[in-house]
Amino acid sequence: MAHHQKGDRAEARKWFDKAVAWTKENDPKNIELRGFWTEAAKLVGQPGPGASGAYSPQATAVEKPR
Repeated sequence: MAHHQKGDRAEARKWFDKAVAWTKENDPKNIELRGFWTEAAKLVGQPGPGASGAYSPQATAVEKPR
């Protein structure tokens, strides 16, 4: 996201793709990572984690104690 904010769209997209691949392989249901993925996807104009239909953010949410 920092690369995108600095105007380096190509570098931003490269790291976005790497992060998405890592997340899908290592921890695809992690709510925090999915939040970062969603935010970054909006910046780079790519689909977020719910776009593929593989996982629903609501289905993987875990209620945090208050």
